[in-house]
Amino acid sequence: MKSIITSSLLIFFCMSAGGCDIIDNPIDIQPPPPNDSNVRNVLLIKYTGDRCGLCPPGNEEADKLLSYYGDRLVVVSMHTGKNFAEPGDTPEFAYDFRTPAGEEMYNFLGKPPQPTGTVNFIKEGSKREISPSGWGAAITTQLALKPLIKITLTPQLSPDSILSLQADVRSIEPGSNHRLAVYLIEDSIIYAQIDYRRSADPFIPNYLHRHVFRGAISRDGAFGEALPTTQAGDTISKNYTFDFRGTGYILRHCSVVVAVYDDDTKNTLQVEEAGILK
Repeated sequence: MKSIITSSLLIFFCMSAGGCDIIDNPIDIQPPPPNDSNVRNVLLIKYTGDRCGLCPPGNEEADKLLSYYGDRLVVVSMHTGKNFAEPGDTPEFAYDFRTPAGEEMYNFLGKPPQPTGTVNFIKEGSKREISPSGWGAAITTQLALKPLIKITLTPQLSPDSILSLQADVRSIEPGSNHRLAVYLIEDSIIYAQIDYRRSADPFIPNYLHRHVFRGAISRDGAFGEALPTTQAGDTISKNYTFDFRGTGYILRHCSVVVAVYDDDTKNTLQVEEAGILK
């Protein structure tokens, strides 16, 4: 791994391997709308890979946005695709962070160049993916929308490390053709990463990987299960379990993310996150 790689070679690799998106401009962050009991939260899913040398700046942009917007923003980092997330032929990159649900979502997008992301999975023009420099503006727009749904999460962990999760979905307005997905996230994983900003030696053996998507624990894939039609004030309760035994996941770093999607548009209508040990 410790070889001298020229800038021209890095650019060639990035283009030939499927493309990378360079962050050119700082994010224009706008103040979040006032917080109250019924607000629209926003889901930022970033599609990345440990061998994506231009992804670390995108990771930093996501963390900056998260530190600004706080609980109103939920970040999920999906290691996806063959070019940058498939395990390499060296011990440093032997682990596979990819998941079936993550690949399903990435394939649905048409396997766009990384780093990229979706903000509430909204579609602008012909694409849903947004470069990191555009995340801030898209998040601001989505935060200002009127909430249609409120999600309340109640996670309970048994002494033998089995999670029981109750997700209560209350309709603020009548709703139909919605889907509910439950994701498992693990934060603060120390693992290798390529970072092209370190031109002489882009290999980082102990990189901090944040908000790592560990998979969907709901039914029916990345976009979850269908919900029944509701009237304003109706609450739907769903229960899920996950067995942490044998996974090696660090429980204090794990959380669940519950998202409600519009099945017609695939846009995220509401999202909520809760720590496993909270």
